Amino acid sequence: MPDSVIAETSALSTISSPTKLDQLSRQERVVALALRHAMHGICGTDSACWSHLWTSFAPDCGVAAARKAAGALAAFIRQLATHATRQISYHQPLCPCLGEDEHILLKLIALTQHRDWRNASALARHYVHEDGIGDIIAATS
Repeated sequence: MPDSVIAETSALSTISSPTKLDQLSRQERVVALALRHAMHGICGTDSACWSHLWTSFAPDCGVAAARKAAGALAAFIRQLATHATRQISYHQPLCPCLGEDEHILLKLIALTQHRDWRNASALARHYVHEDGIGDIIAATS
């Protein structure tokens, strides 16, 4: 994912989970909502989620980078679904709440964008088999 998608991570490091979306920075909210749309599109049957996914990034990073970010997020969710050791909880796209899994996945994405591989790997271990950690991290880097 482009580095500009989550430019600020201060809220992610200070808010305990679960919380509300409006406590996140604008960039974090965009990624949280895109994450929900991606999970809904891959794990559910809502094909309209894919158009919402890339258009949510476009105002921040332009159309070309938005498509790349959406593809990376979709790859991340596919890898998560492939290697998950448990069910991942997420809210409906319009819900104002932010669940614990969503919060941690946002942290994981932010860590990979900041190339903090050690902490990203540690978080990924809560969700995926050991052999899937590299795939999860590669999808969002």
